[in-house]
Amino acid sequence: MIRRTLLLAGAAGAGLASALSLPAAAQQRAMSPSGAALDSTTQMALGGMAFALATSQLAMQRAESPLARTFAQLEAEEQMAFADARRMGGLPVPSPSMMDTQKQQMVQQLQSMSGAQFDRMFVQGQIMGHQELLQLHQTLAQSGATQGDRMLATVAVPAIKSHLAMLQGIQQMRS
Repeated sequence: MIRRTLLLAGAAGAGLASALSLPAAAQQRAMSPSGAALDSTTQMALGGMAFALATSQLAMQRAESPLARTFAQLEAEEQMAFADARRMGGLPVPSPSMMDTQKQQMVQQLQSMSGAQFDRMFVQGQIMGHQELLQLHQTLAQSGATQGDRMLATVAVPAIKSHLAMLQGIQQMRS
């Protein structure tokens, strides 16, 4: 049912490890392109998008399941396209430094895993992350700081819902 061209994403998270080691104070100073501090909902959403991309890039290399690898490739491509759309709209883009501590720790754990163990944690993390992103984007669609934020969040909500359905299907097939 997925009718997307699956091209391998270019950048494999260059600088991810160094960005993950930033102190919490640096993460809380995330700014918009205009230099204004980001509201917490936007920053959390951007951190969730960075998490989705970082873990998907890992899964493209380490996942055992073809379904997990296919989903990871789809997710990585979509997150990069979404970041490009935000950049074109003059909006802040996701950065690994925007991930909260829990997401940073999960990325670090995934970096040390492979095979079926990796697949389980990747799918669980994606489900958790997509549930959070759904709530954040629903909020941004209604009350985002800019019209661009509201428009992109409106488009993101149905995509996130379809991703959750795919992930839950992958999880059920693995059980």
